[in-house]
Amino acid sequence: MQIRPARPSDAEAAAPLIALSMGGFGEAVLGLNDPARQLRALRWFFAQTGSRFSHDCSAVAEQNGQIVGILVAYPAAESEARNNRLARQMRGVYSLLEILQIVWLSLPALRLPEVFPGEFYTANLAVDPAWQGHGIGSALLKHAERLAVKFGLETCSLNVDSQNPRARALYERQGYRLAQSFFTPHLQARYHSSGFDHLVKPIFDRRPKTDE
Repeated sequence: MQIRPARPSDAEAAAPLIALSMGGFGEAVLGLNDPARQLRALRWFFAQTGSRFSHDCSAVAEQNGQIVGILVAYPAAESEARNNRLARQMRGVYSLLEILQIVWLSLPALRLPEVFPGEFYTANLAVDPAWQGHGIGSALLKHAERLAVKFGLETCSLNVDSQNPRARALYERQGYRLAQSFFTPHLQARYHSSGFDHLVKPIFDRRPKTDE
């Protein structure tokens, strides 16, 4: 297996993996309850630069030339700029009416904290169901740690749906621990989710120090 930086040409394979990582929230908001619509939007965003779904903050896992996993991750300091860039890029794939619908659907989620200062944030992580159980998710999480070190950050973070115990078990095996829980049963009908847990993992640069 190889993990490499993503390219714009990976959009076709990356979009369904990102959609898989988002669960019902992505389909309800980006897809406006249409899975095909969501995939078209994600392909567009991934091929662009600067947003939270762009190839320039993504890495893919390949097996025999096939993309079988994806990591979308970036420093918390980039979060606002990437979200703003996404909002501007919506004009390339949605009508004005659709954008207004997405804004309305997103408002409750926007009031919830997604990432905190000083964290290297894994926004999306997914493995092709046919390849789950082969250590690909763990390898992508380790890759996120290496990226965090390059950015000079000491904490990795991610959010996991409170109704996804299998994913949470993977993260806990990799050393992630609960930092905060956000319970939102009033949003179950809108997002098909009753909340999420924010998990963090302290990391340290263990490379040997050299005298200058």
